[in-house]
Amino acid sequence: MEVRILNKEGNNLELEIIGEGHTFCNLLVDFLNSYPEVEYAGYDIPHPLLGAPKLFIRVKKGDPEELLKRALRDIIKLMDELSRSFEVALKSVKRK
Repeated sequence: MEVRILNKEGNNLELEIIGEGHTFCNLLVDFLNSYPEVEYAGYDIPHPLLGAPKLFIRVKKGDPEELLKRALRDIIKLMDELSRSFEVALKSVKRK
């Protein structure tokens, strides 16, 4: 995955996420839009075969980069919890 910042101006951030698609971008946008500081977060994939997703973030207050980092940390935390729960479930199945 490669990230390119296309524009950072005031409370707006636009970046390109090379190597990802709807699955990751949708998750990221969902987390961002759950924060009260975020006015708008969305993404666009110009062409499904040729284009890299462009992520747009506009915040009411704060730094859009910091909110993006926060969302990424929260996603990692959620995936870690899911991984632990999955391991516990696997162990319970193996015992039977």
